[in-house]
Amino acid sequence: MEHAIQHAPFYHAPFYRTPLLCIYCHAQWADRLPIFVIRDDKQEMPLYAAAYYEVPLKRVMTVFKDKANVSSLMVLYHLMRYVRRPQGVSADNAVLVPTPTTGTRLVERGFHPVLILTKYLSFLWQIPIWQGISRLDNAIHQRGLSRSDRLYNVKHDFYLTDPLPTRHAILVDDVVTTGSTLLAMANAIWAEHSTTKIHGVCALHGRDGIHLPVWGR
Repeated sequence: MEHAIQHAPFYHAPFYRTPLLCIYCHAQWADRLPIFVIRDDKQEMPLYAAAYYEVPLKRVMTVFKDKANVSSLMVLYHLMRYVRRPQGVSADNAVLVPTPTTGTRLVERGFHPVLILTKYLSFLWQIPIWQGISRLDNAIHQRGLSRSDRLYNVKHDFYLTDPLPTRHAILVDDVVTTGSTLLAMANAIWAEHSTTKIHGVCALHGRDGIHLPVWGR
């Protein structure tokens, strides 16, 4: 269990206070969004997103993920500073859980985008990272699938390799569309730790007026 917990490295420190976006861009993009909810017939969890998945941020994310563009990463770092932090979580009772990638995707990209964003969030919140969940190498990619197809595609993709060490698990992804990936991760955790409080966090989700339901409605 111990080997699966990581603390954010010090190299994120120079970006903590340095402005990474101009005032205009910050006002356009970094507006605080409502808390959304991901649910199925049995469970639900809150989703905290930094910004909407709209142009130009949609392009920023694509360039970062597909071309490892560092300038795009700086924009995403800026957005992650303003994502809501779930109430009541700390280093004593919570871990950040990056959405795992597969060996195939890691070879294709050469890096793990979600882990990079999670390390920065770990530095900001001072909450350790836990990588005790793995993903089967599913050949079907989520892009372009409907919500029902996405849910079916990832339903059994995730499994725990270590016991969860805390009462809270904060699942992190770069983009959340239907919430199917985070829900599949959450169900894998709940299958072995049924009382765990699970929260979802992402950089980008939905569009203004087209998104998951708002929490509490």
